[in-house]
Amino acid sequence: MNNGEIKRKRSAYQTAFKLEVVEYAEANNNCAAACEFCINEKQVREWRKNKTLKDMPRSKKKCPTKCASFPELEKNLNNWVVECRQNGYIVTRTGIRLCALQMSKGNKYKSVKPSMFVASVGWCTRFMNHHGLCLRQDLEEKNQIFPKVYYKYQKEYAFERSQIGNMDKTPVTFDIPSNRTVTTVGEKTVLIKADDEKGSESEDDTADIYDDNASVAVTEAKFNELFGESETDSDFEGF
Repeated sequence: MNNGEIKRKRSAYQTAFKLEVVEYAEANNNCAAACEFCINEKQVREWRKNKTLKDMPRSKKKCPTKCASFPELEKNLNNWVVECRQNGYIVTRTGIRLCALQMSKGNKYKSVKPSMFVASVGWCTRFMNHHGLCLRQDLEEKNQIFPKVYYKYQKEYAFERSQIGNMDKTPVTFDIPSNRTVTTVGEKTVLIKADDEKGSESEDDTADIYDDNASVAVTEAKFNELFGESETDSDFEGF
């Protein structure tokens, strides 16, 4: 860029202006329209190719967001999330990504090439936005229930705390409720299950959730192998 050249600031144009430019370009040519309205010729070409302009509100500046890249997979994945939540299971972003990867390898989704679909963090965010999902957090009530369950069994079977451990190097874990879960946007009553419950409701206006019902144990190394990245957020804690 020359010293005397001024960098043009990017601008957002309303639909009415774009349609006016397109009409002028069709009557004349792209170059003439660019000179007449003091815009880049490339913008004129793009606006002429955009067939959705006429259907947009005339005061709107931004084009509609693109639809899902894998609509059938996302539809079934959303059904899985809804089913898990109806059964009171916690669902996390990591759980959604792992389930999506597993589903993409099935024969039902042959059109989804493994190299094209990696279930990235960005894809998960877009998937949740498309289907009205959010991450609810701080479900304190369920975290308070777990110690009560622990002490209940300790008293019932009369064992010492020091007796809790691993046998034959087999990991022993307790179903500690996560404080996060994916659920529908605006939902005030969050249903999750604890060890001694068939299902109970916890009301929390600011809650977040994750998938604890995943039956496959995923190590951090395996996670990195699947996604090609390091998991830094708390979503990994449930696996």
